[in-house]
Amino acid sequence: MRRRIVLLLVASLFLTACQQVESTPIVVEEVVAPSPTHRPMVNDLTITIVYDNTTSNPDLMVEWGFAALVDVDGRRILFDTGLDGPSLMNNLRVLGIDPLSIETVVISHQHEDHIGGLRTFLQANSSVEVYVPADADILTAAEAEGIEVVVVDEPFEILPGVYSTGTLDSGIPEQGMVIATSDGSVVITGCAHPGIVNIVHRAVEILPEEPALVMGGFHLGGYGSGTLRTIIEEFQAIGVRQVSPTHCTGEEAIAAFAAAYGENYLPGGAGAVYTFGN
Repeated sequence: MRRRIVLLLVASLFLTACQQVESTPIVVEEVVAPSPTHRPMVNDLTITIVYDNTTSNPDLMVEWGFAALVDVDGRRILFDTGLDGPSLMNNLRVLGIDPLSIETVVISHQHEDHIGGLRTFLQANSSVEVYVPADADILTAAEAEGIEVVVVDEPFEILPGVYSTGTLDSGIPEQGMVIATSDGSVVITGCAHPGIVNIVHRAVEILPEEPALVMGGFHLGGYGSGTLRTIIEEFQAIGVRQVSPTHCTGEEAIAAFAAAYGENYLPGGAGAVYTFGN
């Protein structure tokens, strides 16, 4: 079963620390994964890395963490929120992104370098819907703002042509995103704690086609050259055409992907922009 659980977290800024915040379930509905005969496709997709460990733009703040803005057919999703609010908000401003133009926030997993900017962002825009992986202890910031939180269990459609991978759990529950475009699917990961190959396989289960791009944190720091070679070979066997490993991937792993993919390796870093469609 694919299910979408929406919790309305009732909170008040006047609640004292000793009071309990109640949460009331308001919707439980099945969400069916896309079928080959009914698969919405995104027409225009632009992804901008907002927050990362590196950048070529001196006006952008660099911190350990990750966040990316996904512009899809006129609608905006913020994937992760980086390590801290001031850096996130500075980078949004420098990149000309109005926080109020974002309607959805997708959190990959509970680590601070992916959720640290959430509270500050919600203070600027509390009208968003926030999607979090199942069983993750990351609801505090959302509770404080009294917003709707969607707890993600199985894969489901966030927007037409945009899907959560559902929660994969190898000790750290995590979700990624997969987006259907005319060029092929685009896979976005936060840190890939459940294994980057596992996440790509899940994406292909949701959209059974060769991924046009896999980007984000691959979490391969410290891996030996033999393991990295095996992972790259698995990417190539799956049919991944372009890669943009960044954040927690590790310098050696990034160099290995760059060497293997050549011109189909796309450098990441805050300010990097990827476009698909018209």
